Amino acid sequence: MAPRKKDPTAEMAALHDRRMKLAMRRHEAEAAMNAALRVVEGSAERRRQVLLAEARGEDAGATVEQVDRDRQVAEHAAADQKQRADALRTVEAEIGEARDAVIDAHSEHYLAAAVVASEATTEAITAALDATQAAVSAWMGTREAWSRVRLSRRRRGLDLGPEIPVSDLGQSVGELSKERSRPWPGGGREAYERFLAYERASAQAPRFSNAEAMAHFGGEAA
Repeated sequence: MAPRKKDPTAEMAALHDRRMKLAMRRHEAEAAMNAALRVVEGSAERRRQVLLAEARGEDAGATVEQVDRDRQVAEHAAADQKQRADALRTVEAEIGEARDAVIDAHSEHYLAAAVVASEATTEAITAALDATQAAVSAWMGTREAWSRVRLSRRRRGLDLGPEIPVSDLGQSVGELSKERSRPWPGGGREAYERFLAYERASAQAPRFSNAEAMAHFGGEAA
């Protein structure tokens, strides 16, 4: 009996959690980097204002030396946070590759999940179609009921009153009917099954070298 393959769900969830935590740290690093860059970008104008205040004999609230130190600290912080963000992004990409490897190693599991998803979507569309058709029927019955009332009022010489509008639900029925078979590769389950049959046939077909192929099909090798 072949050993049962491990369900990769827990492993994928763990990788996803790691990647999300790294992404949050990267966003924090990028925010800190951008804040530091704003300080650097504003330092020239801040320095100019300090010099103007000094020239006017006013209290600038800071010295030129302080402005320059703040700029240097901000430049260092921006470079540091950029390096941290780049490192985190690299590890995120590594985890993305690890997730891809898990998927490739459990291709049958993910194929089965995709088939289940297509079947579930088809069932959901079918349920929506049935409900919409019932709504169309109910709407028609409602229009008929109010039509009786209006005709009776006309016979009695009364104002007819407003009419029930025509429903647009028929368009939804048409759209749902068209889409019901589409949530499959190729736009339908039959198309997907034809692809599977082709793939199986291709895997079982004999593989020839160029000379063997020409001989097999009655030609001459180049």
